[in-house]
Amino acid sequence: MLRKDWILAVIIVAIGSFVMVSCKKDNNEDTGPNRCGTPEPNVVDPADTLPSFKCTIGASLFTADTTYYNNDFGYYSFTGQDSSNRKVILNLSNLAPGTYPLDFDLTTMQYIVGNITYDGGNNPTGSVIITDTTSQRISGTFAASLTDMFVTGTDVEITQGEFKNLRHN
Repeated sequence: MLRKDWILAVIIVAIGSFVMVSCKKDNNEDTGPNRCGTPEPNVVDPADTLPSFKCTIGASLFTADTTYYNNDFGYYSFTGQDSSNRKVILNLSNLAPGTYPLDFDLTTMQYIVGNITYDGGNNPTGSVIITDTTSQRISGTFAASLTDMFVTGTDVEITQGEFKNLRHN
């Protein structure tokens, strides 16, 4: 009887060792199912899902602390506002991925600092590029040359604009 117990113990240890080795993940595997067929979790960096809105205005970096969305009269308005109350506003008539040149009506951009509003005026230059619209979020890039036609008469260049994961309904 002792011999049967010993053989059974050896068989159990052998099977257990085989299972443990076959489920071990190789060091060079980053994603995908492990050897047991159980899918690995899809790990998403939380920073990749947070909304962000930033650009360079002149020589100064603008990073929004808050972002807003509004939909009035068929236009989608996305606003980034920093801690100094500066605002960059993108007004779009379409949210489909694509390139939208600034115009006087359908795609506009504004930069507001204090009581001064810079916009494209009657002859806007620049564009908004929508790269992704998934799960009621929009991402893309933008650049423009804007003018304050009423207070100072000066121009401002907005470059390297980027918005990510801005929520829309």
